[in-house]
Amino acid sequence: MSGMSGIFLLWAIWGAIADWRYISRGGLSPTRKDKLFVLAAIGLSFAVMVLLGIMGGSTAGEIDTIVLLGTLIFGLWEFGRWRVRRKNPASETPGVPGFQDTKPQKGIIYTESELEAMKSRRSRGQRD
Repeated sequence: MSGMSGIFLLWAIWGAIADWRYISRGGLSPTRKDKLFVLAAIGLSFAVMVLLGIMGGSTAGEIDTIVLLGTLIFGLWEFGRWRVRRKNPASETPGVPGFQDTKPQKGIIYTESELEAMKSRRSRGQRD
């Protein structure tokens, strides 16, 4: 395995752990369409491997190709999931809105920085 594949594999494993935690906190799960795209990519990779075997590719070359394609598919999947996590943040407690979704409540004393953060998040949400 080349050094670059190892880096991408470690990055993808970190993303998988972050995605597992995101889903367990109530984040969005992958859609059926996302899962079908990954299965299609895996099927296409399998077809490439069969084609290389038929054409007489070496075992070492096929193993390198399996590692490369597997790392590429896994890394791209986790990159897509990262984009979902970034676009749709999950709250820390399932069923309870996150801090960015809350508005100042009566009877609670907030620090100035908390009030400023709430204002800036609301104003960013209105611009989007």
